[in-house]
Amino acid sequence: MVQNDEREWFIVFVSKANPNDPTGKQAKRIYSKLEVDFSSKRRERCCKLDLSASDAASWEEIDARTSECIRNTLERRVQSYDEVKRLNENRSMPGWSFSNLFTVMEGLAFMFELAYLFEDALREYDDIEQIYLEIVNIPSSKMRDFGGMDHGDDRAALLEVSRKQVTQFTVDDYFREFDFRQYLFARQASLLFKLNRTIDVAGRGLYFIYSFSKILSMHEKNLPFCMREIWVVSACLSLIKATVECFTPRSVTPDAEKEFYRLQADLNSLARTKLMRLSEILGYGPLHSTSPRRSLYSSGSPASPSAAAAEKPKKLDDAHTDAVAEILKIVTHEGLKKALSSPEGYEAMYLELTRAAADNYHRSRKRHGVVLDGEVAALHLRTGNFDSAAKLYEKVCALYSGERWHALVAEVLPRLAECQKQLGDLGGYLSSCIKLLSLDRGLVPVEQRKALQSEVVKLAHSGLKVPLPVDVSALMTFCGQPGPPLELFEGDPGTLPVTVWSGFTDEISLQSLSMTLSATFSLDESAKTIKSADVPVLSPGKNTISMVVQPQKPGSYVLGALTGQLGQVAIRSHSCCTISAIGSLENDDYLSSERPVRPVLQVSVPRPLVEMKPETSRTEPELSGLTEPFRLSTRVVANENAGVFLLQVTLLSQVNVGVTILDAALSLQGGFHHATSSSDPLWMLPIAISGYAECALVFLIKLDDHENGDLPNGGGYEEEPRERSALSVSYKISGSQASSTSGEGKIDEQDVLTFKGFFQLQVPVSDHQVAVGMLPLPGPCPRVGKQVILQWRIERLKKAQSSEIEQLAYEVKASPASWMVAGRRKGFVSLAIQSGTKLVVSIACLPLVAGHVRPPSLELCGIDHSQVSHCQPASHLVYILPPSPCYAFCLEEKPQS
Repeated sequence: MVQNDEREWFIVFVSKANPNDPTGKQAKRIYSKLEVDFSSKRRERCCKLDLSASDAASWEEIDARTSECIRNTLERRVQSYDEVKRLNENRSMPGWSFSNLFTVMEGLAFMFELAYLFEDALREYDDIEQIYLEIVNIPSSKMRDFGGMDHGDDRAALLEVSRKQVTQFTVDDYFREFDFRQYLFARQASLLFKLNRTIDVAGRGLYFIYSFSKILSMHEKNLPFCMREIWVVSACLSLIKATVECFTPRSVTPDAEKEFYRLQADLNSLARTKLMRLSEILGYGPLHSTSPRRSLYSSGSPASPSAAAAEKPKKLDDAHTDAVAEILKIVTHEGLKKALSSPEGYEAMYLELTRAAADNYHRSRKRHGVVLDGEVAALHLRTGNFDSAAKLYEKVCALYSGERWHALVAEVLPRLAECQKQLGDLGGYLSSCIKLLSLDRGLVPVEQRKALQSEVVKLAHSGLKVPLPVDVSALMTFCGQPGPPLELFEGDPGTLPVTVWSGFTDEISLQSLSMTLSATFSLDESAKTIKSADVPVLSPGKNTISMVVQPQKPGSYVLGALTGQLGQVAIRSHSCCTISAIGSLENDDYLSSERPVRPVLQVSVPRPLVEMKPETSRTEPELSGLTEPFRLSTRVVANENAGVFLLQVTLLSQVNVGVTILDAALSLQGGFHHATSSSDPLWMLPIAISGYAECALVFLIKLDDHENGDLPNGGGYEEEPRERSALSVSYKISGSQASSTSGEGKIDEQDVLTFKGFFQLQVPVSDHQVAVGMLPLPGPCPRVGKQVILQWRIERLKKAQSSEIEQLAYEVKASPASWMVAGRRKGFVSLAIQSGTKLVVSIACLPLVAGHVRPPSLELCGIDHSQVSHCQPASHLVYILPPSPCYAFCLEEKPQS
């Protein structure tokens, strides 16, 4: 047997004999002889197939031998392609040919593809493209034939490998760039499809179309008229169709699926843009009416590419006709040719591409999708499909309003109003008119604003058959008068002045105006309605309306909503404002939203006309018997380090006579002792108090040890209290008082009496190691939307047990509805172990609401709460000023002279 270096072989021994028969034993001997002759330790070249027994292992062995031979053949062939490296290195040598290098490398790629090594084949074509781009852009290279002049070249061949053979675009050992670049991409795309990398085909294709379009623009003078636009549209359409057919959403991740839809949207949008360019040249389009004169001058291309046009000038109409004929003559893509043949066909393709781009953007970039919805709506509006146009315009207006793009709202909202008017949607039409009136005066001219107001009033009084509710919160705002709220007594009526700001251009008369009063003392209390005293006539800007208040229950009330009647239109506004700090009280046209809403009405319980209270006879004070002259209460008012506390004992007089406390002594229970050398209170005695009055005595006490427990106001108590503490008080009666007319029981003012009271103290459970406190806010009050720096001080109260610097983890917690933390919410700080060590943590925050709000808090993580002392700021709430006023609602229009 002759060995061929480029071929692989192996022997299959097929036997029909029964292994138990003599012929079967003979077959075994023959197979053993074959193994000895042809197999070795390095290579097994023999396998046996016994037909008498259906053994699957035999077939698996044959399959493995076949695969091994194919793999060895491929490896041997690849090793023989060292010529690729040699040809690539000799690019700078005279006589080097790219054609030879391409032939060798594509042959290697074909071999990889036949062996199902698609990644290796793709790598070869990527290398070919990279080498070609390097040599084609050499400045010293001579002018070559670019291509693109054959019939059908206007239709892109990005996915058609067999459109042209390689020999068809090879000229003098050189490949025409127009055909060769598309051929290489078609080869790459076919391999990517076999690898199930459809998203890569779309991504590479979009980049190739953009880059190749620039190359076509460089050769535009030598190409047919509008060749670049026609090629881009056909390339996008073919790429969209192929990738959509091969894409399976279930086989990719959600992020990859989102990227695919983005690429599809970009391809549809690019094709749509070039189609619009062609429509301008042809003289028709969905969103604009372009005459032939403007079309030809705006196209940037000659009106007639023929040579006769250069000899004899033509009329513009004739030139436009020639241009249209020239474009239709070039186009070979059936769908594009149909679209460019008539305005109806163009509008159909334009609508299809725009819808496809919008649908794909909705799955990837919703804002882009909504913007394209607006362009689809414009086409529907032009063709009279008002229902579809209104639905799309509503989405566009919602996006623009949410993003505060008021200039775009002013541009789109009139189109929505026109659709609603044509459909008979008077409620939506009125709402759109009111939204236009609420925009900035610079966006909507005065004449247009007057026309809109006249339209609203006309419809309200004569155009509506049934009452219609309309929200005017963006046009009308209201607030209470500056200063304290109106004070009334229960059962009394009153008149409440209210400021109403009108955004209408001219004066407007309402049939009625009412507001709701909401009680702040109970959520179950229903809102009360108050009405205006007179028929309201609102002027532009600020108006003061007197509201009649019926008798109300005691408590505070705030303004809820404004309602009114304008013909058949029931207006309603929820925009309650307060007067901003900007401007003076005399000129309070500056209104801005602010929360919480300030109370406007305070109803109190009426006072009696005559005050009557009983008095005890001063001649017979009851000081004997069972009567206790004092009642005790205790609390801790401050605490120090090392287990030292300030204990306040309050003495409440139970008698209606003056008492002078001469001396007091505190006997402490077990576990406590006085921090000073004396058991006397810290304040100087004696103290004189009147009848039924109270005074406080303060003692400095200390713990004997660090047992767990809590003081009476700490929240935790021991289950079985120990012995009680006792307070002994020496006092006497002030003035000449007697308990009775008889001599028995008479008390003289010089007599010294003694009182003894008992109470229970508990050992505290808290052993504070670290203190955290918020520092006062720097500068003036912060304002909504303005950054403010909040600072917290961390201080070590006791020496730490560790010998190294302690790393403390902290976290800033804030209400997301009130604050936005601009800095790091979590972090670490280094605190020394010595007692009294301090450091400051600074965080940048942004207030989101106005009024009295709770500030953010800093908490230490990893430390028991009982070991951290939180010191609140001077005020538990921080006052936030409202944002700067919106001058669109504030500036009063000056009358024209």
